[in-house]
Amino acid sequence: MYSLITLIKKYHKILQILISAIILLIILRDINFNQLFTIIKSINIQWYIHAIIIFAFSVIIVSYKWWKILVFQGYSYEYKKIFKINLGASFYNQFLPSRVGGDAIKIFFLIKDRVKEKGKISMSVIIDRLFNLLGIILVAVFSSLTFKKDTTLFVVMISIFFSLILMLFFVVLISGYFKKKLFIKMTIVKKIINTLHSIKYYINSLKKILFMIIGGVLYAMLTFIMNYYLGKSLGINISLDYYLFFLPIIFVATIIPISFGGFGIREGGFVYFLGLVGVDQEHALSLSLLSYFTVLILSAPGYFLLIMDSSSKKDID
Repeated sequence: MYSLITLIKKYHKILQILISAIILLIILRDINFNQLFTIIKSINIQWYIHAIIIFAFSVIIVSYKWWKILVFQGYSYEYKKIFKINLGASFYNQFLPSRVGGDAIKIFFLIKDRVKEKGKISMSVIIDRLFNLLGIILVAVFSSLTFKKDTTLFVVMISIFFSLILMLFFVVLISGYFKKKLFIKMTIVKKIINTLHSIKYYINSLKKILFMIIGGVLYAMLTFIMNYYLGKSLGINISLDYYLFFLPIIFVATIIPISFGGFGIREGGFVYFLGLVGVDQEHALSLSLLSYFTVLILSAPGYFLLIMDSSSKKDID
């Protein structure tokens, strides 16, 4: 068992690429590429522009939420700096092996002048990510109330939601007590409790908690609405509530580090869930690809802005 775990750790990147490749090959073998290219070439520009506008709002709101977390921590960064880093991280996220790889980019560019405060800045990114995830879960749960196509899945989403609510309750009310009173020898448990206590220290009022929850929900809604508009641009006419139902599942699935950057998992998810409501594989795959490349292209300016900032600092030095 030990040797198997060691091998997995040593070759996990290769395994991720292999899993992504296998899933993509399974999907692509049944795809009519002529139809796929025809669908992509016939994009409705009006709906596509709607999607671009929604993406812009999403980046503004997510950057503002992270900026406010840093303010809660006592930092006074300019919003435009946080916006550039967040946009650049979104670009990097499309290439890195993990769907949360962009978080490391955020930390990297923000600690250049504050190396000794790496832990505190890293915590801001963790808090931001957790509330984004909470927002996605909330949207999924409430959309499930109106779209109960799969009862089992509905129960699972409700369970996840209440687990997160209990965790939030733990953070706000009793994490400090556990940190002081319990003497736990398990290192992992200690780290979890310390992390939760740190979150409570910075997000320490109901007003801040509500702000973070609303920010997370807005992020989730805008992301899913963008995909809805992209679907409309490709001629996919299904209701928004179905997008709110299945996209959270795909999002969470791509975070699990079993594939390379979510490739394969994302495409398979679109093909499967859209197939349940009668959308053919070519349209489903077109939407997955369009969603990916839209985010990639629109976040590319963030990459170049970060490179320019780094170059200008080197010139000054």
